[in-house]
Amino acid sequence: MRETSAHIPEWLGDWVGGGGSLLLMTDYDGTLTPIVNDPEDACLADEVRERLRALARTPGVRVAVISGRDLEDLRERVAVPELIYAGCHGLEISGPNLSFSHPDAEAQQDAVHAVSMALCMGAPFIEGMRVEPKRLGVAVHYRHVAAAGRQELETVLARSLHRKGGQFKLIHGHKVIEVLPQVSWNKGLCALWIRDRMMIELPAPMIVFYMGDDWTDEYAFEILVGKAVTVRVGEAHEPSKADYRISGVHEVERLLTNIASEVSDERQRLRQELERRASLLGEGLQDGVEAALSRNSRPALERLLKRFGRPGQRLAVYDTKASLVALAPESFVPRPETASDVTAAITSGSVQQVFRQMSGRTFYVYVMPVPREEKPLGAVAVVLDASYLAEAEQAVWRENGIRFLVLGAILSLIAFLVV
Repeated sequence: MRETSAHIPEWLGDWVGGGGSLLLMTDYDGTLTPIVNDPEDACLADEVRERLRALARTPGVRVAVISGRDLEDLRERVAVPELIYAGCHGLEISGPNLSFSHPDAEAQQDAVHAVSMALCMGAPFIEGMRVEPKRLGVAVHYRHVAAAGRQELETVLARSLHRKGGQFKLIHGHKVIEVLPQVSWNKGLCALWIRDRMMIELPAPMIVFYMGDDWTDEYAFEILVGKAVTVRVGEAHEPSKADYRISGVHEVERLLTNIASEVSDERQRLRQELERRASLLGEGLQDGVEAALSRNSRPALERLLKRFGRPGQRLAVYDTKASLVALAPESFVPRPETASDVTAAITSGSVQQVFRQMSGRTFYVYVMPVPREEKPLGAVAVVLDASYLAEAEQAVWRENGIRFLVLGAILSLIAFLVV
């Protein structure tokens, strides 16, 4: 395991700026927020929330928070709608176009609820014991239970489990015991479930980044060996299968700040390059398009677009009703520009530009109005395949990323053999 992670933000920034995509997954307690005496006080700092929001709103980037907390509690605490949330150690997952609840856990929900009720009834008799019911589990917090009361707490827990029957999984965390349904599922399998779906949604190639502080995160570190960049948060008290280690939450905040900054800078650089290319194409086409639209000559428009056509780009001309008049190449699918993009350019008389993800690729859409004597004639749409245009740079970072992941797998294997 390596102790320095200073170069990670630059790597990830260059990867995304080069047209690749990023899936960033993180734990909550002990990673995004410090471990506190009362779990209710584990509030996310506004600065961290803004970093997560900035990353989640970046084209080609998705962010997931995977926690032992109840799904709704986690969603309310982070409060960034664009994120993917996985609660109860991944038994429930929710996010944009994503929804999952483990069927075996659902089948045991009544038994878990019965245990939760029994524990709530016993908690008032043990000073400092706090029960946190969840939809698919229950947590027993004992941070404020005196040493003499710990044995009594364990007795109450054992009786509750025995009386209600069923098979349960117990997870011991930071001064907390969690009771979960006995299912073959953990944070690692949850991370893979999210990764597999993001590989379909996000542009290829995709790099995965995961960080967490708890022993339950080791499931993810182990299953993601050779598949992701992994970071263990906290002092080096015990071995970890993560690629890197950082000392605490303050370094997580710094790391997120640097990643968000690098990703934003590289995306801005890419956007400026795409805008430059698109505006040059649009300006080069404008006079010819104006003349052809004035004559209502579709053949002239088609010849003009073919002359300017290049691989990895789509050129289209629309009339004042936002109806397609000419297109090159005709085989270019899908259609990233929308009728609203064209209408907005024509009615406002100004350029419309946006990144849009379709069919697993990222496109840059540039729609320029075509006026004549201050009256609109139509619009020119220039669509550039951002992944295609960044292909050379992306290939370099794909190679570096593969080398990096292979190196991580080798180092993890060496560490395993040494231990």
